[in-house]
Amino acid sequence: MMSTTRKIRILWFVNSVFPEVARETKLPPSGGGWWLVALAEALRNRSDVELAVVTVSMAAAKRYQFHLNGTDYFVLPQTLWNKTLNRLGMADVSSVVRPCLEVVEEWNPDIVVSHGTENGYGLLAQLTDVPVLIELQGILNGYLPFFWGSITGLFSRLRYPRSIRNWYSMKRRARNEKLVFQVNRYFSGRTFWDQSQLFKYNPQAVYFDEPRVLRSEFLNANWSLEGCKPLSIYSTTTPHFLKGTSCLIDALALLRRAVPGATLSIGGIKMESEVGGHLRRQIARLKLDDSVRFLGYLSTSEVVQQLREANVYVIPSYIENSPNNMVEAMAVGTPTIASATGGIPSMLDSGKNGMLFNCGDSAMLALALKKLMEDPSLAIDFSNSSRKSVAERHNPERIAQTHMETCRKIIELHGGR
Repeated sequence: MMSTTRKIRILWFVNSVFPEVARETKLPPSGGGWWLVALAEALRNRSDVELAVVTVSMAAAKRYQFHLNGTDYFVLPQTLWNKTLNRLGMADVSSVVRPCLEVVEEWNPDIVVSHGTENGYGLLAQLTDVPVLIELQGILNGYLPFFWGSITGLFSRLRYPRSIRNWYSMKRRARNEKLVFQVNRYFSGRTFWDQSQLFKYNPQAVYFDEPRVLRSEFLNANWSLEGCKPLSIYSTTTPHFLKGTSCLIDALALLRRAVPGATLSIGGIKMESEVGGHLRRQIARLKLDDSVRFLGYLSTSEVVQQLREANVYVIPSYIENSPNNMVEAMAVGTPTIASATGGIPSMLDSGKNGMLFNCGDSAMLALALKKLMEDPSLAIDFSNSSRKSVAERHNPERIAQTHMETCRKIIELHGGR
């Protein structure tokens, strides 16, 4: 139900170029952030909010400003110098703060929301009296110890120069992230792990619980045992060692000794990437060429189709906070196995709506896969329980209401506007 209280102006800073912004500006969409697109759509149905969305784009050659579908949009360009530094993994994220402050002063919001800690948006709190809410996503300082996954030793890592550059860039941005934690007061998250990371750097901060909105395509899809391919595993990932795909491939090799027909499909990895090359060599060494498929980047409808066809969905990461791909699988009802790391145990109740395994333990993962594949009633129980838990926690209207209540409470705590 829409509120009749005073309309408030909320200014978002986001890391991705929304699809409708990409269409309007002809800039390439940067991918990710789908939960924010879905939340923005839910907020448009309310009469108590005015929303503006700002992003800094490496692809933008000029500033864009326009009104579309009830929302004000700003796209800010990077300087040529910062673009060069970014390509070298040395970008100065604080350089985005000044043009962002100009938007704050121009649009005059009641509250600023910085989605994520890794870019410079959270430093705005030092420069404005407008209250700033930091929405916690991936936390770089928590991810850094797991960056290399199972790749140990200096000489092994030297084989991956792009990853070394990315590791160095993450270290630089993690230092900035600590400052974001320290200079802000208001934060929102959704897991015990992200709350503990906040407590580590700012024990006096005020924390709000805010789930994410899921895309309707996942909420409206429905997995069934009859409709899936027996013994098939699906995983969606990105080309980073910390995603643990090597552990999943090792688990497949172990599983196939007892379940010879087991197969694995992986979405999201470009095979020409360093991680892709590493996985190709691993697959050849384990003689799994006939049982592993790399699907590349998939559209939303293609991901939904893969989830409906899979017998089991696996997220084998060494670290995650609140992985959307796992919750999307649970929304569809695909029986899910995930590593017990970071924020995942806050989202998956092992034995009730899925199974957890010890991070990096391929034998434990293989046995979990075997049990789930050989027990149809367990798979159905997990499917029904996961769909129910996701539907309750990730209702779009409820989350939009929660976001509004959080913003109003912060404005009140901050002394009003």
